[in-house]
Amino acid sequence: MNRTLYAPSSAAAPRMPRQAPGFSLIELLVVIAIIGLIVSIVIPGVSSARKSARKADTLNLCQGISQACSQFILDQRRAPGYFSMREMGNSENLVRGFSQFDNAMLDLAGGILPGTAAAQPGDLNDVGPVAGRGVKVRPSLIGTTGANGKGYFIPKAKYFKSPAGNDPDVGDRWANATHQELPVLVDTQGTPLLMWTTDDSAKRDITVEADLDRYFGREVYNGAIPDPALLYWAQNSAFLGGDGPDDLLIGRQRVRMSSESLLGQSVAAHVGTMSALLANPNTPRPPRVTGGPFLPTAARGSVMIHAAGPNAIYFGLSEAGAKRNVNLGVVNYSDNFGVNPQDVLVNFDDILISAN
Repeated sequence: MNRTLYAPSSAAAPRMPRQAPGFSLIELLVVIAIIGLIVSIVIPGVSSARKSARKADTLNLCQGISQACSQFILDQRRAPGYFSMREMGNSENLVRGFSQFDNAMLDLAGGILPGTAAAQPGDLNDVGPVAGRGVKVRPSLIGTTGANGKGYFIPKAKYFKSPAGNDPDVGDRWANATHQELPVLVDTQGTPLLMWTTDDSAKRDITVEADLDRYFGREVYNGAIPDPALLYWAQNSAFLGGDGPDDLLIGRQRVRMSSESLLGQSVAAHVGTMSALLANPNTPRPPRVTGGPFLPTAARGSVMIHAAGPNAIYFGLSEAGAKRNVNLGVVNYSDNFGVNPQDVLVNFDDILISAN
């Protein structure tokens, strides 16, 4: 029987390609969990860094304005502001909504035209806190270095926003049609800045608690209380509610200041907050009777630049926490003074810079 012998082929048998090992489901889930953990650590850090950078930028802006105000005071022997504080505190300004920053910018950055100037599109007539006693203003000249510019403070474009109708970042402001056309100075988050300026004619001593709401901070100046107060709420009512609707939304973050700010018009005793937070904690008046309260004798500065801070609320109601006084409905001004004083500003993220 013949057998056929087959010699092995000299060609090597083809090899199947080796497959790369894959991830198991457990390994994939572990990787996803690690990525999620890294993201949870990094994102808040980035957000916090961005918030800190914005606050630092706003602080620099406020300090720049403060320096401009100080230089103006040195040159002119008065605080910046074309209209007096009694005019700014006039009850009519609760409707007109002309802010103290609007007022100060006319001195710091110009914009006022002589009454004989030929009218141009965009010119505003009767700008000011009281109807019939205002000035003619060309908004395009405010903050410029032109012949009409004062040059004390030239704002960068990102801080100087056009009216709300043209720039959605500004949000609303309670003001009449004329003042709604004025540009608004804002912080890095798009929230309008406030300026608090004292009435130098206010000389009355504050001797009892009742004096705080009459002679330190008052809503308006009028004939009902002939003696002037140190500060008037009306000078910033354009962004705190004024006589406008409660749903007024302020700034890029659309905050309802009327109810969310301790200074808001619909918050009880909002005027009392002024003595708690704008009083100088380094100038207390000791009690005149045993057990009586310490009382403030001066504001933190003749001019105070006020930024809302990262939460975009001027002295936020939610920030006050345990420092709220049930009787006053505001933070307790006496925390600034007494045996164990603590500046109540530490409870807020607001920036308050003084110029003298």
